[in-house]
Amino acid sequence: MKIFISISNYLEALPGVCEERISEIVLKGFDILLENKGGSNELIEQFLAYKKYKKVCIYRLTWDYYDELPEWETIEVDTDDLRATTVERICNDSDYGYFIWNNKDNSILYTVYKMISINKPVKVYAIHAQKNYVIKNNEDLIKMIIDSDGFYNKW
Repeated sequence: MKIFISISNYLEALPGVCEERISEIVLKGFDILLENKGGSNELIEQFLAYKKYKKVCIYRLTWDYYDELPEWETIEVDTDDLRATTVERICNDSDYGYFIWNNKDNSILYTVYKMISINKPVKVYAIHAQKNYVIKNNEDLIKMIIDSDGFYNKW
């Protein structure tokens, strides 16, 4: 099984409950797919490197420079559409998504939307709600946003 994992930008630490979930994924020996977007995703990369986990694949744009990559596989995505096409490629290649949302980052919501639009199961940990959500459709996504007091309520 291939799990696409991503985290909202501007987080300084990986929540403990998320470390536990990622540890479960590691224990099960699943492949982990990550997007090379830098920022907070480095928290996941550091955690996986600390665990010495080898079954990680980084998707990156062909022109992207990636410094100090552990011995992980990389897949280059040749595109001019930047992040959107990279996300679509990972969504298509993955079987499941696990995302950590700070209740502000619309890129995580976009990724969740892309996953459910191709019928891929998703679990999201919403930091402000301190709760995991299973997202299967648009209604589940909207409920999570409202429940976790995300930007939807601020419009």
